[in-house]
Amino acid sequence: MRKRPVIWTSKLAPLQMYWSAPLRFGSGWQVSGLDTAYWMSYLDMVEILPEMIRASQEGNWPLHLHAIRVMIPWCVAYDKVNYARYLSVYHAQMTRLEEEHPDIYHHMMEGGFSVQQSASNPFGRVPVDQTLEETVNKDTQTADTKGFSLKSSTLSKYYNDCGVQKHGPTADP
Repeated sequence: MRKRPVIWTSKLAPLQMYWSAPLRFGSGWQVSGLDTAYWMSYLDMVEILPEMIRASQEGNWPLHLHAIRVMIPWCVAYDKVNYARYLSVYHAQMTRLEEEHPDIYHHMMEGGFSVQQSASNPFGRVPVDQTLEETVNKDTQTADTKGFSLKSSTLSKYYNDCGVQKHGPTADP
């Protein structure tokens, strides 16, 4: 197993000990076989997900970059070529951000890569792309279009026609 990143606090140490004890001592696990190797690698990969979620929720840019960096070898190992290729480029560009674009780097350090949707929830930050997707999905499911169609061309035609009907054709003065 890989070393724990800095995010593990003393409060999580007992939980981590109980989680990894069966894995270290092999209680119930066979020490050889493809099934064991698969599940052990799966458990290692699943440990990355909370880091990614925490980075987004807290707006923690260094943790985000750490999680991306740890994810890349798994993309290579499981033959996810496009993810491995583009995450490598993304990570390389983002780690040089401080030197090449200091203003954007400071924006990212302040949590600019995720969106705070509600002031009442300090850990309610969501990645920008997820926010955009949720917003678009909400907008396409209005009372007029709920259950109407899942085809983007149909929705596009509906909204284009709807705009003409509501506002009428524009005429130059």
